[in-house]
Amino acid sequence: MTEEPVRIGVLGAARIVRGALLQPSTAVRGVEVVAIAARDPDRAAGYAAKHRIPRVHSSYAELLDDPDIDAVYVPMLREVIDAIRRGHLQHPRHSAADTLAVFRTIDVIFQQLRA
Repeated sequence: MTEEPVRIGVLGAARIVRGALLQPSTAVRGVEVVAIAARDPDRAAGYAAKHRIPRVHSSYAELLDDPDIDAVYVPMLREVIDAIRRGHLQHPRHSAADTLAVFRTIDVIFQQLRA
C-alpha cells in the first residue's frame, strides 16, 4: 500500500519559494506543491506557469479552503503571517512560515508532517 503524498499550497509568489520549497520538494518523495495564491492573481498565475504549480487560487482564503491541500507554506512578512494564522486557526492544516526563526526547507516541513 502506498502513502498519499503531502500536498502543499503556497500563500504568496515570493522569490524565496523557489529555493526554500520548490527545489527541495523535488528531492523528497511523497511531497507535491499543488497550488498557489497571491494578492495579485495574475502574478500567481505567472508564477505557477513558470514553476509548474498545477493550481492557482484567486485568494488566500480560497487556497486555505481547498480540501486537496494538506499543508500551507507562507513566505511572507510577519504581519501578514500573523493575520493569516488568526484566520488559519479554523483550518485543520499544518503551516510553515518563512522567517529567520522558522522552517527554511521542505525537508523540515516534511519531517513535521510525518512526525
